[in-house]
Amino acid sequence: MKFIALILFLQIYGCSFKPQDKDSKTSIDKSLLDSDGDGLSDAVDSNPYLADIPVFEGEMLEEIKIKTKFYNRPLNLFKETEMMVKSDDENAVVKKGMGLVRSLAENEAAIRSLNDDFISLNISSNQLDFYTAPVITDGVAHNFRAQSSDLENQGYFLDSVEFEIRNRINLKSERFKNYRDIIFDVFFYDYQSKKIEFIDSFKNVGSFEFNKDHLLDITNIQTRNTRIMDNSVLKSGKFLYVKIKDFYIPDLKLNYSDLMQEVRKNTIPVVINAPKDYKVFYVGTSGHPSSLIQLFKTSLKNEFEIDNNRFIKYRDFPVGEYRVDDGSGQRQTITSKWHILTNDINNNPFSYTFLPKDIVFLNYTKSDDPIFLPTNVANTFSETKKELVLKGEGFY
Repeated sequence: MKFIALILFLQIYGCSFKPQDKDSKTSIDKSLLDSDGDGLSDAVDSNPYLADIPVFEGEMLEEIKIKTKFYNRPLNLFKETEMMVKSDDENAVVKKGMGLVRSLAENEAAIRSLNDDFISLNISSNQLDFYTAPVITDGVAHNFRAQSSDLENQGYFLDSVEFEIRNRINLKSERFKNYRDIIFDVFFYDYQSKKIEFIDSFKNVGSFEFNKDHLLDITNIQTRNTRIMDNSVLKSGKFLYVKIKDFYIPDLKLNYSDLMQEVRKNTIPVVINAPKDYKVFYVGTSGHPSSLIQLFKTSLKNEFEIDNNRFIKYRDFPVGEYRVDDGSGQRQTITSKWHILTNDINNNPFSYTFLPKDIVFLNYTKSDDPIFLPTNVANTFSETKKELVLKGEGFY
């Protein structure tokens, strides 16, 4: 009887576990698809393959105050010095702060031959949240050296460094109204270890509107790592880097870091850098591979031209040569060029399959435009030291 009962059980319940027909297809609920990871499903997203996320515009580090504390151990006494670096002080600043990847790309494109179409750099999408400090001239560094030397002759030695930073920040978004409690991480580049070193974090508490300039102060950033002065401020002119670590987006009830974690898993960043036209696109691929042409079609639409695997035009910025009057009655030949910069892919980008770990940066270079030439800091600081920063070593 037990055997008969078992047979009946298998006959009755076995029918509910019939295997799927080979030709049947698994249906996918398209309302759940989010190709760019921005929290909007493709079904309701007006642009499902371009992530709709907050984008930074503006200039970091408008003003920096550097306080140094010197200590005399035998006398058990401290003495302090102070140095101010302002963005509108022509004697102190060569160039205002900008995005780290943009800075690396502009400098690398400027020192490469105009015949180079493709450039590989040690860059990553995570670096898009890093911003550089203004560059100080040798004159500012000389004043600090003089003060330091005088104090050292009196038996004092550098004990600690403190920074106060003023940022001008404008986060752009058509999707969100405001953000809260923005957190900055502050770093410096150590030329000795060739690594970026974390100094401290600072949180600006409050509610801020998108699409509006805000002056946000970062105060009491302290370190006893005195190499920041010896190996960075005094030798390179470039010393501080700020990263937008996080902020809260009330409309999403989500932190920026959590949003970007999903976006970076599903997109490949494409950056376009032309005069007065800088944009970052996170192109949605659902994490799948993509060709360079497809990335351009999605991000730049029909506003670009490619000829024989060369990027030759975006909007009103073509490649080519033309002659202009140099102001002294002489005719000067100007060359314009689009460089395609990527992370280290070791391949022609037109034959490479891009993944979310990769990044594409388009940079427009003109031979007569100072903004695309190596920074004037090269005249006062070591080229060898400068190269270490331009290669992006030590950043993550």
